[in-house]
Amino acid sequence: MVVPMILCPACGWANSFQHAFCAECATLLAGGEGQGLVPAPQTQFALPDYLIAARQRDLDARRRGLQIGDGAGSGLVWTGALLAIGALLFASGGRVGTWALPGGIGLIIGGFWRMRRDPHALSRVGVVTTVLSAMVLGAVLVQLLDFQPKDLPAALPSATTTSPTPTPDPAEEISVGDGVGVPMFRGGPRLDGQQPGPGPLLDPVVRWRVFTGGEIYASPVVAGGMVFIATKGGYLLALDMVTGEEVWRFDLGGYIVRGTPAVVDGVVYVQAGYALLAVDAATGTERWRIPIRFAGSPSPIVVADTVYAATQEGHLYAVERTTGVIRWQATVKGLVVSSPAVDDGRLVIGDDTGSVTAFDARTGRTVWTRQLSGEIFASPAMSAGAVFISTTAPELTRLDATTGEVMWRAAVGGQGSPAVGGGLVFVGSGSNGLYAFDAATGAPRWLMPTGQAVVSSPALAADTLFVGSGSTMYGVDTRSGVPRWSYPTGGRITGSPAAVGDTLFVGSHDGFVYALSEAT
Repeated sequence: MVVPMILCPACGWANSFQHAFCAECATLLAGGEGQGLVPAPQTQFALPDYLIAARQRDLDARRRGLQIGDGAGSGLVWTGALLAIGALLFASGGRVGTWALPGGIGLIIGGFWRMRRDPHALSRVGVVTTVLSAMVLGAVLVQLLDFQPKDLPAALPSATTTSPTPTPDPAEEISVGDGVGVPMFRGGPRLDGQQPGPGPLLDPVVRWRVFTGGEIYASPVVAGGMVFIATKGGYLLALDMVTGEEVWRFDLGGYIVRGTPAVVDGVVYVQAGYALLAVDAATGTERWRIPIRFAGSPSPIVVADTVYAATQEGHLYAVERTTGVIRWQATVKGLVVSSPAVDDGRLVIGDDTGSVTAFDARTGRTVWTRQLSGEIFASPAMSAGAVFISTTAPELTRLDATTGEVMWRAAVGGQGSPAVGGGLVFVGSGSNGLYAFDAATGAPRWLMPTGQAVVSSPALAADTLFVGSGSTMYGVDTRSGVPRWSYPTGGRITGSPAAVGDTLFVGSHDGFVYALSEAT
């Protein structure tokens, strides 16, 4: 049987009659060329298809490379500029700033290097990026060449040395270093916040500023012409109170939360980790050490020849301060974040269950217990036979120190401890305000809005109240509640300041200890 075949009119290929298109060249067998099935004929002046496709692929790849390059380059410039600015403004002198500043400069240079061969990318980055980078590099140059005027006090002095403010004259040294100080947390064993002061009454300047190497949650204490501060990293530092120069540094060998040292008769008592230590105030050498439960946040209190120490797990110790011999121990039912207050033979402390307990300071016997609303993170303040304590309910309560009876309550409170003096009680609140109440009746006197929660415990010196809110330190008139001045630090303030002479000492979460005094 003969199979009919159809010859292709274009190439002559024999195709089956059933085919509509040539199997060899795809020409329409019925006549005419296939629609779009046969490549257009190429002339000697046209590039071959494979070369055209390769050239298009190369153009696409280069276009994608330029887009990636300029995006990454501009991103590096912006990232480096922000990193360098942050290092200059917030981490100058610290370990973070040491690495952030050169890292930022390196990113800026690397970004421009990536864009060096692409003018279109540079034009898209724009003038703003170039100007910003130039400003950053200029600021670095100014710092390196030290163009800062020498006759004005610097707002941000160097980290590890004293600020470039003028050297204090002898009259200033006498007003600060006259032997009067703040030897323990909140000024004394009653924890009422009263301090010798008067502190700065007008807008202060930085007398000196010293970087300690880590965040500061504890409060500074002042005794014997030196400032003592415990750092979160577990170090006890002694600084000259006039110049800020570091006299000595002692490794406590344990973690410090916010415990504040106490200084009595040339000995520093501090608790860290699982130990209570006595350190020579002049030399920084250890005198004795005893094991205790985890120290946590409480600060030791010294009365006569006894050191009273509370631990986070609710244990209390009464220790003979010259030998370290434990005289008695006691416990409370909850966890303890606050410090014990001692007055007139009574030791009072609160715990996180809202329970306030009074002990006989000589024997450790429980005298009374009072249950309050909310948790207690603030330390009690004792004054004139009364106990003032703040809870997170929020609530500020006055108790009778002898019986524990509730005298009055006010719906204000938080984590900051109250200060008592001049017939008034002052307390910061978590509702962004500082309050004053009549100490006898609980009647409100005034409110000063702060804009941020007050965690710091206020210090009282004469008719000025010193308190931190957020990262700002305030000096407030106690009679009217009107701020006399404010000063911003580089981090949150959660400790209590110390006012000695015309200088206020305060620690901040930025790792610096500040000495603020009035400009001369």
